[in-house]
Amino acid sequence: MKIVGEADDEAARTYVFRGEDHTLGNALRHVLMRQKDVEFCGYSVPHPSEPFVHVRLQTTGAPARDVLDDGLKQLGGICDALAAQLDKAEGLAETRKRSDSQGTAFPGPGRALENARRLADRME
Repeated sequence: MKIVGEADDEAARTYVFRGEDHTLGNALRHVLMRQKDVEFCGYSVPHPSEPFVHVRLQTTGAPARDVLDDGLKQLGGICDALAAQLDKAEGLAETRKRSDSQGTAFPGPGRALENARRLADRME
């Protein structure tokens, strides 16, 4: 990461992230804009063939570095929470798949209707 801007003004900085793209830029901008100390935050990718994202951060007086650190921690927490939800969903899907192969799964709406039709046919 490279810092661009006047060294005198700690409340306004542009951070250049190497090897990143819109994915980090937009997510970080979104998280930073929700913080109370942020006056402005934007990002740009100067050229599509260059792997750089510029994040401009202006605060209401708090050091931009501290606000950026908080934002990165918050974004990391969001990513961890999403990863945990994905792991849980994949675990449920795997459990469902195993149950389906053993014939012990709860039939979803489609199978319940199919099973009800079979039972009805047997009763006739």
